[in-house]
Amino acid sequence: MNWSEIIYAPQAKWKYGERAAVGRLQSELADRVVPIFRLPPPGDFDPDLEKTITPDLYLKTFGSQLAEVRGRRPTLLDGSAIEELRNEETGGLFFAELLERARIAGGHPIPVISSKSADQYR
Repeated sequence: MNWSEIIYAPQAKWKYGERAAVGRLQSELADRVVPIFRLPPPGDFDPDLEKTITPDLYLKTFGSQLAEVRGRRPTLLDGSAIEELRNEETGGLFFAELLERARIAGGHPIPVISSKSADQYR
């Protein structure tokens, strides 16, 4: 990917409707758009699923959802709402685990970080 060819970087919430809209872009346009998805913390209610997203459900579904929408195209992920959360089962950083699940599923996640973000995200 040549970053100089990017024409648009829309900010979107990690909700079904917004993911689906990005996923419907025609291939040649999708190659020139890099969305920035804002990831909510686990425990938020998902109106599309009509239930609360548990940490376990988040980890199980995130990677395949990202890969389904973007394939191997780069996708920016704003995890500022979750970057310091820890997975209670593993003790690992929750956002880092989501990024790894996305990579395993075939996605190309890129974390949006700040200078205060944990070294694991750099």
